Amino acid sequence: MTTEKQTQPLRLGDILKSEADSNSRDYIKADNVKIGDIVTYSKGGNQRKLIALSNSEHGKVLIQPRNCVINLDVLDQNIVYQNLQDLISQGDKFGIKYISKLETDKPTVEESNLPVEETVPV
Repeated sequence: MTTEKQTQPLRLGDILKSEADSNSRDYIKADNVKIGDIVTYSKGGNQRKLIALSNSEHGKVLIQPRNCVINLDVLDQNIVYQNLQDLISQGDKFGIKYISKLETDKPTVEESNLPVEETVPV
């Protein structure tokens, strides 16, 4: 008997962990995009990267452009790692928090609590 790891298809709930308002979801033009891919969202002259929350259908894909929590751990880690800094910096401006077990450039608790040498005035 062989045991193969069977994976379920990626679903919106795997990626989008919470959101302030589901009415702020939007559809953008995108062809040949799979759920979890990174797409470019343009509005008001600004472009930023977001995570596709659906497969493209009829030339459109679902996104959540603000005020949500996105789980990066269920996505293709190679793609996420290449875009991680852009996602985080752009997401901060629009209330998007990306959660992941990936290592980032942010210091860990241990690194930020380094011992401080005390000096005594003489």
